[in-house]
Amino acid sequence: MDEAYKDWLLGLGFRKISAIVEYTKELEGSADREPGITAESLAESILTDSEFAVLYDRCRSGSANKNNLFSIEQIMESLSSELGADWRVHCFIFRENGQAVGISIPHIEQGTADEGRLFYFGVVPEERGKGYGAILHRLSLGLMRERFNAIVYVGSTDESNRHMIRIFERNGCRLRDKKGIYRIGT
Repeated sequence: MDEAYKDWLLGLGFRKISAIVEYTKELEGSADREPGITAESLAESILTDSEFAVLYDRCRSGSANKNNLFSIEQIMESLSSELGADWRVHCFIFRENGQAVGISIPHIEQGTADEGRLFYFGVVPEERGKGYGAILHRLSLGLMRERFNAIVYVGSTDESNRHMIRIFERNGCRLRDKKGIYRIGT
């Protein structure tokens, strides 16, 4: 946001709550592979919806992602309402040696033909800090291109989520925009 607008809002009594940073990347070529890591959609998996919900909840526990404001039941309901009846084909479970290490939910943004987004992306708590974040994000971008025909990726996070920002940067995403979030008064 232009500094003049920021100062104007602050002068009107607004206070800054946070800022969202938006990164983008052109998606080219075929999906990357990572030796030893497999990806399967929930539609292809032996996991039930409720088992996937438990895994999703594990991935978001203790993370810097702000969707912890919603219950896992609310999130699972929003999957079908936002992604449609075939939402299970968008939900991917990543495994190494048969053990789940994370999930991602790539999709095409509504109202666009080829803009890929991640509804959610996360690593199970016991595997954080081991480099899985960047690997699974990169694999998710490949799935987005290969399975959903995305040509460009747009990802966003809170400016305080340094881990996700580093993942964006490691995977060749470029900062496109920064949007302030302001609230009136105290």
